[in-house]
Amino acid sequence: MNKLNRSSMVDLRHIFCDIAGNILAYILCYCIFAIALNRSNLSSENTLAAAGVYLLIYMLVGLSGKLYDLSTFYYRDRVIKKVISGCFVATALVTFVFFFSARAQSNRDFYAIYFALCLVVHITAAFFSYSLNRKQNGAKKTLFVGSKQDFDLFNTYIKKTNLSVDPVGYVAFEKDDAEQSPEDYLGSADDDLERIIRSNVIDQVYVMRSSARAEISQQCVDTCVGLGMVTRLVLPLARVDCSTHISSVGTFPVVSYHLNCQNPFMHFMKRIIDVAGAFVGIILSSIPLLGAAIAIKLDSGGPVFFTQTRVGQNGRRFRIVKLRTMTVDAEARKHELLAYNEAGCGQIFKLQDDPRITRVGAFLRKTSIDELPQFFNVLAGDMSLVGTRPPTEDEVSNYECAHWRRLRIKPGITGLWQVSGRSEISDFEEIVKLDTQYMEQWSMLSDFKIMLRTVAVVLKRRGAC
Repeated sequence: MNKLNRSSMVDLRHIFCDIAGNILAYILCYCIFAIALNRSNLSSENTLAAAGVYLLIYMLVGLSGKLYDLSTFYYRDRVIKKVISGCFVATALVTFVFFFSARAQSNRDFYAIYFALCLVVHITAAFFSYSLNRKQNGAKKTLFVGSKQDFDLFNTYIKKTNLSVDPVGYVAFEKDDAEQSPEDYLGSADDDLERIIRSNVIDQVYVMRSSARAEISQQCVDTCVGLGMVTRLVLPLARVDCSTHISSVGTFPVVSYHLNCQNPFMHFMKRIIDVAGAFVGIILSSIPLLGAAIAIKLDSGGPVFFTQTRVGQNGRRFRIVKLRTMTVDAEARKHELLAYNEAGCGQIFKLQDDPRITRVGAFLRKTSIDELPQFFNVLAGDMSLVGTRPPTEDEVSNYECAHWRRLRIKPGITGLWQVSGRSEISDFEEIVKLDTQYMEQWSMLSDFKIMLRTVAVVLKRRGAC
């Protein structure tokens, strides 16, 4: 593949608008503080560096989230969410990087106004570039090869993207495929394709590859490429309930199906936040952990910590660390209580009034203090701050095929299930549904929202077992 063609779907207008808008926001903010308010202590070097880092991070997040991809569906709410997510990540990282700078402390008012202006600028840039691309003056004359039904459906999708397309009509694979005098029908591919391209102004051709007509589909591609046309082959992919990603290995096109974001940069950012959050969590929880350790020793003796093998991402085993909230022989007594499992299935064990829980353990569970040592699991890379509930080996052994999908990502200290009811949700299918929903809709912003909701749930002591 020619490397120069990889950027063919990148919206350069949008990128230019974001760069220009960001520069304008900085100049406006600087003029307000340096000229209008006569702030002599404003550091131009520090603020300029921060603005440059902010713009770089925002654009990297935008590129990873396909904000600048012309083929991305351009729903207003999705665009706004992508922009807010990028601004949030850029603001958080710039604040973290420049927080310890003395000059940054004196310029915090400047940063607050600048970040707010950037949010407005980037939302405006997104819709301004979209309106430019949707103007029909520069729209590409597009021919479609396939059925009338596929042509209509494909056009519906095209109109929801940022692609500038002017459909000329469609060409059926064979004469028998054409409806009776349909609108937009130009002819059949077996007889008329070359003539249609020659006699009409055509900029590009979309060919719907048909498994039943693989040979004629290939002939259509060969004809269009032979005429020098930009030819786009639409693959008849199996429709599955997950996201897809098209890439290539050498000359082989590869279609990936996945439940969660596969972007390496976003996963790297999530890991950075996990490590930083784990360090902060360990420091802040040191005093509660010390107090809990003393209480456990005085209440029931035995070890302070409880470790157990749990199943992590894609079946990886790891040892989870928690404060001990049950009697020392709790694991040995579990089989005696299986008949009283309130979940009603083998995939999860729930017992509200578990006789193995100690007096101190009941308080630790109610306040979620017993979960604090899991910050060490996050630091080790076995868990994440936000993810799915880490199941035991016994639970996983009873999983059906559809349940295994919840192991696709790292388990988390908290997650959508925990903030949606925790122990109040005993239906395992509902838990799997919530975990799948989290994976499909994952973003840095959704993780941040779940963490905020977790704090509220813990303070209210709602739904803990």
